[in-house]
Amino acid sequence: MINMGIDSKRIFIIAGEASGDYLGGRLMNDIKSIRSDVKFRGIGGTCMINAGLQPIFSIDQLSVIGIWEVVKKALYMKKKIDETVQKILDYKPNVVVTIDFPGFTSRVSKALKAVAPNIPIVHYVAPSVWAWRSDRAQDMHEYVDKLLALLPFEPDLFKKYGLDTVFVGHPIATDKDFDEPSDYLKNDFLESIGFTPRYDKNYYQWKDNVQNWNDDTITIKLCGTVEAEKAVTYKFSREEKRVNMHDRFRYKIITLLPGSRKSEIDKHMPILKEFSEMLSRHYENVRFIIPTVDSLEEHVREYTDTWDVPPIITTSKKEKIFAFYVSDVAIAASGTVALELARVGIPSVIIYKTSAITAALVKYMIKIKYVSLVNILANQLVLPELLQKDCTAEKIFTCVTELIDNPAKRAAQKQQFKSIMKTLIPNDSQLAAQEVLKSISD
Repeated sequence: MINMGIDSKRIFIIAGEASGDYLGGRLMNDIKSIRSDVKFRGIGGTCMINAGLQPIFSIDQLSVIGIWEVVKKALYMKKKIDETVQKILDYKPNVVVTIDFPGFTSRVSKALKAVAPNIPIVHYVAPSVWAWRSDRAQDMHEYVDKLLALLPFEPDLFKKYGLDTVFVGHPIATDKDFDEPSDYLKNDFLESIGFTPRYDKNYYQWKDNVQNWNDDTITIKLCGTVEAEKAVTYKFSREEKRVNMHDRFRYKIITLLPGSRKSEIDKHMPILKEFSEMLSRHYENVRFIIPTVDSLEEHVREYTDTWDVPPIITTSKKEKIFAFYVSDVAIAASGTVALELARVGIPSVIIYKTSAITAALVKYMIKIKYVSLVNILANQLVLPELLQKDCTAEKIFTCVTELIDNPAKRAAQKQQFKSIMKTLIPNDSQLAAQEVLKSISD
């Protein structure tokens, strides 16, 4: 780690949503591990604040989604852009880092370049010019000095227009937080949220540990526990067949990810409630977990208070990852979370619904077959995509039950996940931080 003394370097960093906050938090920690004299100010959420950000206002104030929604809040966003530019000028940073969220960050960068052209601007996450509005690739060099790309095919799209572009890999592919926890830790998580353990009690490998079987009881040695020789006896009905004992002790866990913005939650939660009721009627034992962020927890709870099977709601990244690993299937609003699910290897279904006007405009402008990055990177439909009119409880139910009941479908998804993750790993996991620091002149 480099400590350059009392002349601290200042980075103004901006993220406008949860996925950018995650990237920003990791980037900030990597920068601090390389040199300790850096201070951060800007806009971000929990991850970035925990990494040392001094926020100028809450990230929630930028929670706008879709073309039509942005139009409705144009004056409000203009005020926030002007406020942000002034805060940057007051802070006098050595470099400005903007993360994704182009509807806001590109406008801030353009306005800043007009009044302070000597402040270097690094943009993290290339805009999806391969999906729509390819003209952005040609224009970005006018207000961005360096572009950090997450996908391996993106640099060639921008370098031809003179923009310094570097593939730095996708942090999710190398984030050790997403490594699989032990069965003990997964059990601790399940017990902490009120679920019966699934990994070292009751059903786990029960067939290999049956010690006694008679007309109405079964004695099973517990697996994976300190008391390895301890046995426990369970009663079962006489008509219950031995082959059904596995399902008797194993309930199904479904992770629901309705989105990282209030507008996404408003669109998706009513549909997910209907789906949860259908699935609970179909399977005897079903549990639901909804990972979200602190700022949206109460909004999510407003929707789940009336659910027949109340879901567990968690807001920490650690518990979110545990939820992924103990789940049978995940249902996720399209976004970065699809890559997180692929990293973990959980069979998934992608959903998305927005306003009719936004959907119509996007359909007119978009030029790709898929919306999920998993499918785009694989160039095939690995994850089912249920969008707009197809985003219904019935269709979600069909996709989820197919994944639960069909081991071959689950295995096919998991195999594709492994291949995709390999393409997202850079030569150096701290490459993004190194590129930002190159823009700081001592």
